[in-house]
Amino acid sequence: MGTKAVWLYRSFRSLLDSCAVVSRQHLLHLGVGVRGVEAGGLRIPIGREKMRGGSLCSDDMPAIAIRPYRSDDVSDLVALFRASVRSLGRRDYTHAQVQAWAPDLIDESSFARRCLTKSTWIAECEHRIAGFSDIESDGHIDMLYVHPDFHRRGVARALLAHIHEIAQTRGMERLYTEASITARPAFEAVGFQVVTAQTVTVRGESMTNYRMEKQINRAPRP
Repeated sequence: MGTKAVWLYRSFRSLLDSCAVVSRQHLLHLGVGVRGVEAGGLRIPIGREKMRGGSLCSDDMPAIAIRPYRSDDVSDLVALFRASVRSLGRRDYTHAQVQAWAPDLIDESSFARRCLTKSTWIAECEHRIAGFSDIESDGHIDMLYVHPDFHRRGVARALLAHIHEIAQTRGMERLYTEASITARPAFEAVGFQVVTAQTVTVRGESMTNYRMEKQINRAPRP
């Protein structure tokens, strides 16, 4: 590993240790110019990186763009939610639990209201909706779902990094959520800690999830 690669690794390591989130701003500040650095399990997309539509990307990793939810997204989000739960959730939950969690019939108008009552954000990759998440005024994250086609491609991390920056900008002291067994590792990867395991009942099916939280450091003054 060359001198610059060592410096980059240490810089990324420092960022990960301090806040557990490497945002687009952090990457641009570092001015990375080499390829293939690994930091804390996160492969940083470095090399001939550039900005496309406000998102960092590289030749070997597609760009992930984060934008606000729009009312015409609802059908796509319902389909993504169902696909995510039924494909990824089945590793950790029974068929009956998955069907109760993401049934065949989902009221789109209710789902749309759920998205509109909070700050909901869409991750786009390769001209498709790859995932979505949200944040409420008290720092609660209600939903975080990634389409199976984009699993393990940095979508959840990008969404949670964006949520973290929003919370920091708004002066929130913490983020918290109720994460499924499936989603727990994604939250842990960006610094969330388990408060307690709990059993919830959804359409008659009992299942385990985890109350998790993350303390937020105040954004530095410009």
